[in-house]
Amino acid sequence: MGSKKSGRTQLNMRLTSERKKKWESQIPENTTLSSVVRRAVERELNDEYVHIGVLEEILENERDIENESEIELKIDRLQDSVDAFKHRLDNNGY
Repeated sequence: MGSKKSGRTQLNMRLTSERKKKWESQIPENTTLSSVVRRAVERELNDEYVHIGVLEEILENERDIENESEIELKIDRLQDSVDAFKHRLDNNGY
């Protein structure tokens, strides 16, 4: 089945011609469909993929953290304003 010279074994896949054309149209130039399939299988077997739903959740959580940081900054500024106002009141005898 495979070439003993190269130490490789051939793996055949059956695809519809439409699917093959679609896949080939979506891979970068100078990349083969075989290399994309090999890489995908290796990543799947090594559990290197991140599901798009998980990725979206991570990105949403990062946005929440950014929003929390903005809110904390606004609260800090508001507290500074309150402290400054209290200081003026205390120093003016009110």
